[in-house]
Amino acid sequence: MEQREIFEIRKILKKNNIKTQYNKIKELDLDNRDIKKIPDSLKHLKSIKSLNLSQNQITIIPESFGSLSTLEQLYIGNNTIKKISDSFINLIELQVLFLSHNNLEFIPFSVCNLKKLEYLYLTNNKISVIPKYISSLENLLDLTLEMNKISE
Repeated sequence: MEQREIFEIRKILKKNNIKTQYNKIKELDLDNRDIKKIPDSLKHLKSIKSLNLSQNQITIIPESFGSLSTLEQLYIGNNTIKKISDSFINLIELQVLFLSHNNLEFIPFSVCNLKKLEYLYLTNNKISVIPKYISSLENLLDLTLEMNKISE
């Protein structure tokens, strides 16, 4: 079994050899850490598979987020995110995307490039329309949209 390395971002940033450590991280859990802004330094996580940024105060996902091309699972629910960055188009390995309990008003077209996406959780946002392009996600097994503003 592969040993999973979990680091807190504050510890990572204090280290002198940041880039060396970043190359080793497979999983990073920053759940409930009072984070307001996703640090650009996360773009150095070249081996990251799972990232949890849930239950923080994040409002914006930066463009640099698209450099996490090895990411398979992203948990970023329970924040105040209004828009998903267009850089999501580069997260080609993403299989699980948890964006529930945010302030999203629409599902961006960039999500269509996530060909490996199996689980898309968007519960309790402000989404009013399910776009037709969502049907292009051929591997999608679960799309959760409860508690949105979708009308028939």
